[in-house]
Amino acid sequence: MKRILLYLFVFSFASNVTAQTFSASFMVGSPQKEFKNKNNNTGFGLQVQGTLGKPGITSPVAIGISANFMVFSTDDKEKKVTQGFFDLVQKSELSSNMAQFHLFAQLSPFPGSVKPYVEVLGGGNLLWTDATVKLEDDDGFDFGNDDERIKKSDSFSDFTWSYGAGAGILVKIVPLPTLDLYLDLKARYTRGGEAEFVTVDEAEVDFDKGTITFEPQKAFTEIMTFHLGVSLFF
Repeated sequence: MKRILLYLFVFSFASNVTAQTFSASFMVGSPQKEFKNKNNNTGFGLQVQGTLGKPGITSPVAIGISANFMVFSTDDKEKKVTQGFFDLVQKSELSSNMAQFHLFAQLSPFPGSVKPYVEVLGGGNLLWTDATVKLEDDDGFDFGNDDERIKKSDSFSDFTWSYGAGAGILVKIVPLPTLDLYLDLKARYTRGGEAEFVTVDEAEVDFDKGTITFEPQKAFTEIMTFHLGVSLFF
């Protein structure tokens, strides 16, 4: 799964090599409706996007690709154990995450240093939860490499298609010789199909048995995201 994510992000950045705009932002995600009832956690993450044209008066629509990543919740626990002469600590690390990948069309027919815009999006949502149980030592015992420290590692994931719309405003910060730098403020609302997902509250770690148990839930993945970032117009 991590390899798939890497390929998708590489594809996103590769697509932006010839793009005429590139944007990056910090984002906050707020689940809506049924998704909020079963995952009442706010997501925090990053978003990048690029377009193959600069929207303006003569060509008001630009087509691009967008990718983002959010962490909804994390949970770390530990339990002390004794093996022989060594005092050890079993630690569990849990994280509930979401990534979105969309093609989008942006409409912005306005000139000048302030550019309002609207967007329509279509793509997919990837939801996953990672769980790892590690064995660590408080007395300096050398376990070797990281793989030998990991007692158990597991994950749960699901994918669903999604679509949505957004609106924002670009405010020029600095005109540079070969590009323009804008402050980018926007909000997006996306509706995804029904997906199975696990929050950290539904992932149970049994230190004694060395097991990780997932109890997935189902919901339509509707989410509202708010973005603060910068945009470069080449």
